[in-house]
Amino acid sequence: MNSQLPPEVQLLDLVSLERKPSTSLANALCTAVYRVSFPGPSPEISTLQNKVNNLLLQESVLAEAKAKPSKRHADKHDRKDAITQRDIRSGIKSLVVSPGPPLALLMELACSPQQHIKPSEVLECIDIEKSFPIRLTRLELKAENGAQLFEYDAPSATEAGRSLPQGNAAGSDLPDQLPDQVVMTT
Repeated sequence: MNSQLPPEVQLLDLVSLERKPSTSLANALCTAVYRVSFPGPSPEISTLQNKVNNLLLQESVLAEAKAKPSKRHADKHDRKDAITQRDIRSGIKSLVVSPGPPLALLMELACSPQQHIKPSEVLECIDIEKSFPIRLTRLELKAENGAQLFEYDAPSATEAGRSLPQGNAAGSDLPDQLPDQVVMTT
């Protein structure tokens, strides 16, 4: 198959399903765990922790989103992207500051068909995304029962010998080396 694909898109591993899954992949997905690290200058630990605490204490956290234009509009060029706000607080399952070194922020966010929270939305709400260069890494995808969705995904928190606390914690231990599934670098 790799010979049919462009050189920059190559398969590393294939998994054969013995039977048809009872649910679609999208419906099995519940949360995603991300690590935000700071490859250059980073915020002060106390500043980041205060921002995380303030966010978690809020009952409602509003994030801006572009509303999709109506298909009724005849002229595509006249469509205006309306900015709307949505409450993302219920989709923030966990935010944990890890003092490191290196300093990192662990996030467990909803990513189901019912609610999908983008890491960039959370970072924007705590005013980090544009202040410092970041590296966003997806560590794992979880099913509704908390099980790691893919056996071949990056090692889960428990497999790596740590657990991701619920809610807020002052810090947690991150292993020095974790396989990265880099989502975004700014």
